[in-house]
Amino acid sequence: FEPRPGKKVLDVFHELEDPEADICKEFVREQNKLTEQVLEECPGRADYTELMTTLMDYPKTTAPRKKGDLVFYYHNTGLQAQSVLYSQSGAVDPKRMDETSQVVI
Repeated sequence: FEPRPGKKVLDVFHELEDPEADICKEFVREQNKLTEQVLEECPGRADYTELMTTLMDYPKTTAPRKKGDLVFYYHNTGLQAQSVLYSQSGAVDPKRMDETSQVVI
């Protein structure tokens, strides 16, 4: 139970609030297993996956953002799960970018 003003509220998901807890990791594993079983039966899944992979496989760079004396931007080579955050001192000079849109320092 989780205390609330004047009430006790049953909190059945409290143990899942810590992503490092064993119970949370097991819950996520089981949810992923169930999801994968359902998705495996979807007709055309392999074709769809191939199409989406092809469409998303290109380099992406965000516009630079200045914070104080630093400039920050994100870059993803194409199929990375997360973009990488880059920083540098000073302004980004577009004339100093190479053919992959990365800043040449």
